[in-house]
Amino acid sequence: METARLIDVPEHLVRKWRKLFHYRDANHDGFITEEDYVDYAENFVQKYGDRVLAVREVKELLWDTASLFADKTGVDEEGYVKSFSHLWKHDRESFMAKIEKYCNLVFDAIDLNGDDSISKEEYGFYQNCFGVMNTDYIELMFSYLYTNGDCKISRQEFVKPIMDYVFKNAPEDIPVMYDAEKAANFRFT
Repeated sequence: METARLIDVPEHLVRKWRKLFHYRDANHDGFITEEDYVDYAENFVQKYGDRVLAVREVKELLWDTASLFADKTGVDEEGYVKSFSHLWKHDRESFMAKIEKYCNLVFDAIDLNGDDSISKEEYGFYQNCFGVMNTDYIELMFSYLYTNGDCKISRQEFVKPIMDYVFKNAPEDIPVMYDAEKAANFRFT
């Protein structure tokens, strides 16, 4: 297996992608399968209803991204990181476009009332749907995402920090993430 250093990918990105692998490996069997992504998309549909059927497209985006080095059993952590690293090095623009599209589809799903913003209640419901119940974490993440003082998360306020977190910022550049992680006793990096 090539290491991140050999393929010119910053170590902080590799750490984030490893953490994302463990987040996606919901049953902790060491593999992510296409079925795991179907379950993820179906969880959205079950929690949010038919208005978010387009979220199934998320499954396609995420699985296509993660499965470049998959076999019949799925993709293990090294294959997952290798897939992301390969895309980062050889097709970064397309890779970033897929993740941005994913962020926009998720934003549309979370925005339950269709006002093109996410309220604290909508954000809390989204986090709760995926098992995050720690209110300190939810409050900190919500306050991190809305930046213009209106107590609502706009599309840009939602998408840009995720894109920065996944692709740009070294962990030390996002201190609120660490505060939120400590509050939730959960590590993203």
